[in-house]
Amino acid sequence: MPLKHTREVSDEKIKELIEAEDACIFLLLGSCLLLGLIIQFELLDEPVAH
Repeated sequence: MPLKHTREVSDEKIKELIEAEDACIFLLLGSCLLLGLIIQFELLDEPVAH
């Protein structure tokens, strides 16, 4: 009869994982936003961008 090994994760570790995931999403979205702004300023004429 095999025994199943269950690992309990504390609330603190779950909270840390969620915060780390949010930080990664924030970095990706921020990088995409900055890249979009750089492309906008490069492609558009200067008076239009301002």
